[in-house]
Amino acid sequence: MGMALVGEQPDNLARAVDRGYGLTVSVKKLDSLAQDLEKALKRMLGDPSFKANAARISNIMRAHKLSPAEKAAGKFELLASMSARDTASHSTDVFAMYAK
Repeated sequence: MGMALVGEQPDNLARAVDRGYGLTVSVKKLDSLAQDLEKALKRMLGDPSFKANAARISNIMRAHKLSPAEKAAGKFELLASMSARDTASHSTDVFAMYAK
């Protein structure tokens, strides 16, 4: 459960909600914030699908042999070794890696 305030938080929370392991609470409705937090917390604790989906995502993440930093380093090393013409098709892969 989270409240998107700045930066990448809205995107991260949207992915968590979309993948079924998170909920977002709006901070724009301050008058009902406490009730909204309580409602979201009760929903997450009472619905076993949140735990199951979090475990599923955790298993996927732990199955990767390389850390995200190692993956990024490999992509940058590949791009650095290529000519400018050849990098055009690969450069978006680096950004797509972080967009998911």
